Amino acid sequence: MDRESVLTLQAHTQPLDPASAESLERPITAEEVITAIRSGAKHESPGINSICHEFYSANWEMVHLDLLELLNHMFLSNNVTPRQKHGVLICIPETDGDGTPNGYHPISLLNTDYKILVRILGLRLRQVMAAHLQHTQFCGVPGHSILDAASQIRDMIAHAENTGTPMCILSLDFHNAFDCIAHDNMFHILQSYSIWLEFIDLLHAMYSDTTVSVQINDTIAGTILIQSGVRQGCPLSMVLYALCLHHLLSMLDHSLQGLQVGRGKGWRPVLAYADDVTIFVTHPVESATTRQAIHCFEKVTGAQLNPSKSKAMALGGWTALATELVH
Repeated sequence: MDRESVLTLQAHTQPLDPASAESLERPITAEEVITAIRSGAKHESPGINSICHEFYSANWEMVHLDLLELLNHMFLSNNVTPRQKHGVLICIPETDGDGTPNGYHPISLLNTDYKILVRILGLRLRQVMAAHLQHTQFCGVPGHSILDAASQIRDMIAHAENTGTPMCILSLDFHNAFDCIAHDNMFHILQSYSIWLEFIDLLHAMYSDTTVSVQINDTIAGTILIQSGVRQGCPLSMVLYALCLHHLLSMLDHSLQGLQVGRGKGWRPVLAYADDVTIFVTHPVESATTRQAIHCFEKVTGAQLNPSKSKAMALGGWTALATELVH
């Protein structure tokens, strides 16, 4: 991990307020458990233990006390067994896949008790997202949606075209974004939010020595140790990735000017929906700042910008070379 890059990113991150930090520490309640069960998708493929959400929902009165005790034992004692966090990896063909491994989308089938716990943790961490990511991240943040993100991008494009305001819009794509986040770096980033250390220890227990088997043609093969990435199919993955990505968004938000309209109205210079990052550069001198922030994020997290899928669009008389910002 590049220490200097870590300090640069952390300089733009605010720790949690005491009330938000305290909300992560309390024991799990029965209300949280039933909410997590009901929010799970119906008829979802179970993990290796073959127990689905419908079992817990249909037998709630019979099993809820035992399930609550189990989840609190996992939560308060950081006790997650290897079998509980073992996943089965299936590969779904991409719509435009080329038949190679890169043309498939991996999904992890996880045990339901594990998914209930991580869904509860994810719901708690969304309170952190609401407090810290409300200006830049539009995925998973209460009160935001993909339509809000699309609307903001549309309005900024219309303004630049109608007024002739020079602007370059960057759409960033990172190679296998969810798979490249190193676990040690992820835990270090979470500590910068002043999240309860025992909470981070639990996440560490859930991600350390994590294994997966691959299902191919109805056959489950091998046991693979996972040392990086957040698993697609895990309800906690999007929240963890968003919190890691926030360091980049916050650095850009503080470093770039954005677009001002009149006295009171303005648009921020960066927004994201999950791992789709859009940056609005309004002055050529901001090009170096943008590249520095991206390189800093790459050094800290292990992510790598994908120049072939990253795009730049010049608007309103922008004359600087746009493509240099994504290469």
